Amino acid sequence: MARELIAAAARGDTATLEPRLVDGADPNCKDEHGATALHRAVEGGHAQAAACLLAYGADPEIADQDGLYPLSLSYTTVETLHAVRQQYRRFRKSTATRPTSPQVEAMATELARNGIVKVSGWVEPQELATMKQEFEQFARNLEDKLGRGEARYRHYDEEEHYWPNDRAYVCNNAFKYSRQLIRWCCRPSLIELSNHYLGRRAMISRGVAMRYLPSAPTDHDMFGWHHDIEDQRLKIMILLTDVGEQDQAMTYVLGSHRLLHPYEMFFRNTCSLEYCRAHLPSLEIFRTTGTAGDVFLFDSNGAHRGNRREAGEVRDVFMVEYASDRCDLWGGDISTAAFDGLRLDAGNPFEPMMSVPKKWNGAHTRSYPAWIEQLPLVESWLAPLTNGRGSA
Repeated sequence: MARELIAAAARGDTATLEPRLVDGADPNCKDEHGATALHRAVEGGHAQAAACLLAYGADPEIADQDGLYPLSLSYTTVETLHAVRQQYRRFRKSTATRPTSPQVEAMATELARNGIVKVSGWVEPQELATMKQEFEQFARNLEDKLGRGEARYRHYDEEEHYWPNDRAYVCNNAFKYSRQLIRWCCRPSLIELSNHYLGRRAMISRGVAMRYLPSAPTDHDMFGWHHDIEDQRLKIMILLTDVGEQDQAMTYVLGSHRLLHPYEMFFRNTCSLEYCRAHLPSLEIFRTTGTAGDVFLFDSNGAHRGNRREAGEVRDVFMVEYASDRCDLWGGDISTAAFDGLRLDAGNPFEPMMSVPKKWNGAHTRSYPAWIEQLPLVESWLAPLTNGRGSA
């Protein structure tokens, strides 16, 4: 079986590879040169086969007879590492369990198909009223700072700021203001959905509060078509104000979340409609219009953009990012009192975030995401919650 497994890995035959692994084949078996199946998959540039092996326990720290490790820059290229990482992020075992809740399964199915799903009225009226009050506390605090000559935009990683060119209020520490948002993010259905979609235990990496004042149309930065350079993330956008067809709705290219972008697109993350049109069977645009309390869940690897309208209404939203590794956790002020009375049997999604330094207290030097630098450190993206070895 070892020879058959290694041969399947060498030709990138995942359809043969996975059933053998399910039947108990050793993912770390070696050939006569001391190379593992993972070595042979990587050598052939078969990223999906490599991802399959990793998901079933292949150890990237087993060297061949020359002392080379399969996922090291002495054996392969950073572009191949990037391809393997993208496939590993998206690989789902054929034996994976389905969601227990029909609602979660329906949302997960639509999310997997389109990259985005709308859940109308998912925030209950009382929850929404509290979130609005807490959001206004952030807005007032920022306006007070502006009145003192503070909080003008200098860098994206700042805790909170006002972008004068974009007429936008931004807070990267939204949980500091909103206990209700913390509690809402701990609802079992959302935890189940995020765990299922990311294929591993999901963790919250950042919470953002954003207010867009009416502004002239533009296509720079987040207001042009782009993907998020954090790679695969599940983002939750909660509307705190109504957003109509003539307002400042985000737009999303359906199905573009499935695209595996080349390594270079994670340094300059433009994801144009021409690029999408060339790689998708059709081009369908989805607009995130709705009423306050509606929620949009989307894979931010897909092409999306914010849209500005001078005649549009003010748009207030909370945004929450879910990840499956620790490469880019922002930290934040999380009130543990918000967890009182909650059942967190499936794990607290805030726990990893609470143990890291706050990004805005460090040097503002970021030009690309942390995982790009950590790409050769395979353990940083294999293990979802610890620094040790983990599996999907």
